[in-house]
Amino acid sequence: MVHSKSECLVIAVVFTIALVLNLLLMGCAIPTEDRSVQAPILEHSVPVKIALFQDKSGSTGWTRTPQLTDSTLKIILDLVKERSGELAFGLLRDRSNKGLVRLRIDGRPAQPAKPTKTRRVYQDARAMGQYRKEEAEYDAALATWQADTDRRVAAFTSDLRPLLDQPSDSRCTSIWEAVARGDLYLSEDDASWPTKPAKWAIYVTDGIHNCGPGQTASLKSGAGLIVINGEAQTGSLGPLQPKVFESIESAFRYLQATEGGK
Repeated sequence: MVHSKSECLVIAVVFTIALVLNLLLMGCAIPTEDRSVQAPILEHSVPVKIALFQDKSGSTGWTRTPQLTDSTLKIILDLVKERSGELAFGLLRDRSNKGLVRLRIDGRPAQPAKPTKTRRVYQDARAMGQYRKEEAEYDAALATWQADTDRRVAAFTSDLRPLLDQPSDSRCTSIWEAVARGDLYLSEDDASWPTKPAKWAIYVTDGIHNCGPGQTASLKSGAGLIVINGEAQTGSLGPLQPKVFESIESAFRYLQATEGGK
């Protein structure tokens, strides 16, 4: 069959339009396997929950029990900020059952993942636009989280200062009251956390209980136990099989390495 020039022109135009539409559809189609927008990468870190007690009895001198400083405290604060979690602080004195000073830091916002290029111009442009929107929302949420975290840490350290400044002059040490108080805190229901926290009880002390009758208690919370003093003593805490460290910094660095903080 022989077509006229006008018919050939119409056929050519129709073919061209069909080809362009086909290319556009290919560019806009969302592939089933190669998705341009990936799921956000979430840092599913396990929160860490720590009970920390500082001995303020007269025996700290001859047992070479160290005292917390701003620099050593920063190590444990950085760990809680990195992992999220909670830190509670109390004193070991003749009465060691007073309320704990507590700091809670929730997890930081998750950063959105940058989309993978598919070489489909329109699809990539839409994905990048969505990414920029999510990135702006993330920056705002991160700034809010950082401001709230800084406020919480400042309030916590302010409440801690009078306790850390107390002299080590208690005539006896009530170890078991502190153990019971710390374990009560660590045994609280974990429903408010996305996953069950890793738990630690840290006692900067020689561990000798000499206020009232002695006893042996178990840690119902299942927390790891650390004792810190310069004589490598565990005292009354020996039956609980704690890990023993000579310095606060070395204990905190161990915890940092174990729990994966920076």
